[in-house]
Amino acid sequence: MILLLATPEARKQAEEEQRLALLLRRQMALYKDTLMQHANELVEEHFRQVARGNCLKASQLNNLEGVAFSADNPGKVIQFINKQAQKDIDKKPERQGWTHNKLHEKLEGKISIITGQQRGRKTEVNGLKDTIITAVQQRAESAPAVSESVLGQWLSKEREQDIQMELLREFMAYFVTFYILKAKEVPGHTEEDD
Repeated sequence: MILLLATPEARKQAEEEQRLALLLRRQMALYKDTLMQHANELVEEHFRQVARGNCLKASQLNNLEGVAFSADNPGKVIQFINKQAQKDIDKKPERQGWTHNKLHEKLEGKISIITGQQRGRKTEVNGLKDTIITAVQQRAESAPAVSESVLGQWLSKEREQDIQMELLREFMAYFVTFYILKAKEVPGHTEEDD
């Protein structure tokens, strides 16, 4: 039987990576309320002036959530929203859900606020993802227990994208839940609308 013993350096690196993962989990947990607030604001704004025909159907919301949970980047979610909005243009105004009160544009805006900058691109506005990464970096640098080399290796393009998509999925889950609940308050709403 071969007994694998980790070297002290490998053990130290693994401990530092675990600390970084815990810092990330903590920071993301701190921003769950922010995601919920963004989703609720968007739903409330959409439903200020809405008729039954302007509500998205449960199947449309499920498709949106499905795309968010299966996509590997925010662009695919935005592409889905734009396709749905394009279909709405051909409908009568009282039957438009995606374009009513510019829901599609506002969803895209919220997605940008949440997902932030793409790695390697600089924009004027940092997103929620960028805020979380910066906070993790600052905490890691202030804790002498995490070396710069481990922090540099830990923060990769793939990790940033994972953080981005996790935040986006969480936001979409809140949005769909709030939307379904709010749609039930619309006069004339029936179970068939679900």
